[in-house]
Amino acid sequence: MALVPGFLTTAIYFRMALELTIGVGLLFRRRWAWVLGVTTSVVFIGEGLRLIIFVRGEYVVIGAFIHYLVPALVILVALLPGRARRAFLVG
Repeated sequence: MALVPGFLTTAIYFRMALELTIGVGLLFRRRWAWVLGVTTSVVFIGEGLRLIIFVRGEYVVIGAFIHYLVPALVILVALLPGRARRAFLVG
């Protein structure tokens, strides 16, 4: 599959829209946002680990952390209840 210029921007916009949708859904306390957040985090963690384990290169590892594992961690922290989130962020 050749990466056409529109493909990369579409992929970036899709990820931003997905994360914004999860955030808005969590603000309005919707159950579908929690399910979507957990599913997205599992997929991001799986893809990040796949890149780290099976693809060689230091830039691939750095990219996996920045593009997959850090957003998955941010989404999972946002899914925590208020008291647990405060304890996680403070201590």
